This record gives sequence, structure tokens and C-alpha cells, in this order.
Amino acid sequence: MENNQHNNIINHCRILQLLGRGGDRLKDVFRERWLIYSKLNRDIFQWENNHISGSDLVKLCAPEISPEIKEKLKSGLIDLWDITATNSAINVVSKEIKKLGGNFNNKDDSYINSLRKARNEITHNGKYELSNEEFLKQWDHLASILVKLGDNESDIKELKQNLMNIGQIADNPNSDLNEKFEFIKLRTMAKNVFKVGHII
Repeated sequence: MENNQHNNIINHCRILQLLGRGGDRLKDVFRERWLIYSKLNRDIFQWENNHISGSDLVKLCAPEISPEIKEKLKSGLIDLWDITATNSAINVVSKEIKKLGGNFNNKDDSYINSLRKARNEITHNGKYELSNEEFLKQWDHLASILVKLGDNESDIKELKQNLMNIGQIADNPNSDLNEKFEFIKLRTMAKNVFKVGHII
């Protein structure tokens, strides 16, 4: 594999790691909104990662939400939701909060939708490589969204710095082996982040 292509594939994997972090942030937003909803609706309990909470959520879903998404939500296992499923869950709960006269930071909604849109562009374009320029542009865009959603900017910078070390050539005779090992490690981590949601 050509060195430039190798770097471009690693750049794509780096972005997938940041998207995984974005998915985690969306799950936090969902939990926050569900808590607001449960305080407004006495028949609803705080979110538990189980089918009871999942079933309560699915009852709120509009018919146009796909059966595949509903099935993910019904499990109640939020850690298995991808960005699209989590986005749908946030939208459903937000609508119910509004119906009940509750409040939440609806400025976040545009950032949530921007994250979902960026994720879809990155994972569904059939391209698994990003040039350095594309990588930096995507990273800055996603990092900006995550910070606006309450993520810690210095943690994101640290993540980027750690990810930038992957694939770097070490000064030893086994550098090719180290590079290959680091690449496989990053690729495996990225696949594990998205395996359950079948994003890739």
C-alpha cells in the first residue's frame, strides 16, 4: 500500500473515532432530555438501559421512523445505538417535552442534526480515505459541533494528538511492524465503535 493512501485511510479512521465520541455526546443529550420528560410525565421513569424504557420510547415514535431504528430503540440499550438512532430518540423525546410545556436547550438541535448529517456524509460516501486537508476540515467541523454540544475542547485536542501518533514511523528496525500494528489497532477500534450500528 502506498504511504499516502495508508495515511488517508488512517485519517478516515481518526475521524471515525471522533464520530464515536460524538455518538457518546448525543447519548448524554438523550439522557438529559429523557430526564426532563420523566419529570413532566409521572407515568415515565428515569431512563434505564432496558426494554421497559425502550418500549416507552418506541410508543412515542412517529410511524415514519423506520422499523430498523425502532428495533434498536426498543432494546433500550443506548450504548448500542448509532448516531442516527440516537438522533431519532432525541427528536422524539424533544417533541414530547414541547407538548408537555417543558423546556430544554433547543439550540443544541441544530448541532445534533449537523452531527448526524456529517456522520452520514463521512460513512455513506463510499470513500474510506481522507487527505490531510479533508481530515483537518472534517476534524475542525466535528470538533466545533461537539464543543457546542458541551464536550471538552481540551479533551478533543488530546484525542487528536493521540490519534495523530498512530501510523507514525518509529525510529527502530521494527518500524514497519509497529506501523502495521498501530494501523490494525486503530481500524479495529473504529470498527468496534460502529459494528453494532452497522454504520460501515
